Amino acid sequence: MGNLDRNLLPSPSVEAPATLVPRAELAEVIARDGSLLDAVRGWAMDHTRHPQNAEDLYADTLTHALDPRYQAWEREQYPTAGAFLGSVMNGLARNRRRSSSAARRADLDEQNVTHPRRMSRSQLAPKVGS
Repeated sequence: MGNLDRNLLPSPSVEAPATLVPRAELAEVIARDGSLLDAVRGWAMDHTRHPQNAEDLYADTLTHALDPRYQAWEREQYPTAGAFLGSVMNGLARNRRRSSSAARRADLDEQNVTHPRRMSRSQLAPKVGS
């Protein structure tokens, strides 16, 4: 096995994180700490600046944080529940901005195809002497 092959193998020191917090514990922390929920709701408003969008982002953040299909809270990386929820929210907000930006670009592309830029008469007239 050459050097290149060795570099492709996982490092023996890499192991699964031992600091994953069970989702039930996260749910208890969230339920117990009303100020955390208020903070998360405020962060959502900071991200969106629109009450309904903020409420949607807030609900999606809690749903993702407690859903086992998504990343779990790793205490080493996020020492507090607030840090973890903030990270989840930042990711969701970033994804929403990306998709809305992509949708706007697609709309503009469609408008350009449907309504091409109007040409002036001088651009449409044949060139004399060419």
